[in-house]
Amino acid sequence: DYYIVPDQFEEAQSFAVVPDMITAFAGVFGEYPFIGEKYGHVHFPWGGGMEHQTMTSLGHGIYGDWIVAHELAHQWFGDQVTCADWTHIWLNEGWASYTEALWFEHLGGQQDLTDYMQTMDTPIYWSGPVLRDPDSNDPWYYFNRVVYDKGAWVVHMLRHVMGDQDFFDATRAYLADPQFNYGNADTEEFEAFFEGFYGGQLDWFFDPWLTRTDRLAYEWQWNSWEEDGRNYLSIYVSQLTNPPYMMPVDFRISYGAVDADTTLWIDELEESFVIETTELATDVLFDPDGWILCDHSNVTSGTDLPSMPFLSQNWPNPFNPSTTIQFGLDTPDIVRLRIYDARGALVMTLVDERLGEGAHEAVWNGNDSAGRPV
Repeated sequence: DYYIVPDQFEEAQSFAVVPDMITAFAGVFGEYPFIGEKYGHVHFPWGGGMEHQTMTSLGHGIYGDWIVAHELAHQWFGDQVTCADWTHIWLNEGWASYTEALWFEHLGGQQDLTDYMQTMDTPIYWSGPVLRDPDSNDPWYYFNRVVYDKGAWVVHMLRHVMGDQDFFDATRAYLADPQFNYGNADTEEFEAFFEGFYGGQLDWFFDPWLTRTDRLAYEWQWNSWEEDGRNYLSIYVSQLTNPPYMMPVDFRISYGAVDADTTLWIDELEESFVIETTELATDVLFDPDGWILCDHSNVTSGTDLPSMPFLSQNWPNPFNPSTTIQFGLDTPDIVRLRIYDARGALVMTLVDERLGEGAHEAVWNGNDSAGRPV
């Protein structure tokens, strides 16, 4: 149902998208929560939009798909499940803002999703954390842009952390769960519910992204080189934000006309990864599909030996009966490679000698220095 100011009847024809939009969102979130009643728009004589259960108010001349999607999404996130109090308003507004991006993804695919999320990377307008202070007396504080834009990014990044299947299964189940359905939820309850589908703790994700106000930033570099007939790729990542965030970071590796994606978990201030490849890499992209709210800059990459020493993750891990540890030097030097147990006691010295520049590896058979299995 549409209640339209007569002189804007032609402009309001853009509302024709609503049935398709409801169908798309119902497929993602579950049936429109008030299917037995109605949905509609009513014009009112000043700018902006305001959802109301089953009937959204839209200001004159405000007809873009983004605001139609946003207010429609509130029928699920805000009306079907309402935030417990204003502290948790991101559960309403962050989700509704992300649903704008989901609509454009529905229309245009991954690239349109990526492009739209970039329009919500607006830190100049953000004040304070996503999770609001419960003691503020300023109503505008609770509706700061950080709740909408960074809140949408939290949802976007959570989707990538969990993977599409688990994320959307969790979303539908959350909205339909009797604990929340036509009721209330707070952030702690939301986190716990999604952890059930993730299969592990998510506090490492929610705590920093909802409470910190700093800007995640990375510097990184890659190097691809050939040595003794074998090809290597190293990726070095430095976090400029301390304490470091923990995030899965996608890298797109190009080998001429062929691309391959890999995901590396970055949770320290500095990390190096080295892999042996079938051919030399020609290019590497950091977070190519825009899943992380961050700044990142590529420094001094290319097809040369790494410009700094590296120690890579052992492979395989876990292992039986042996594992290989790769490492490398930018200049000849003395190398000591030692293995310690969880108590800090020395188990085995694998390398203690002068080595030349380039990539090296050592194999450990799981025994200590006395030959006993550990």
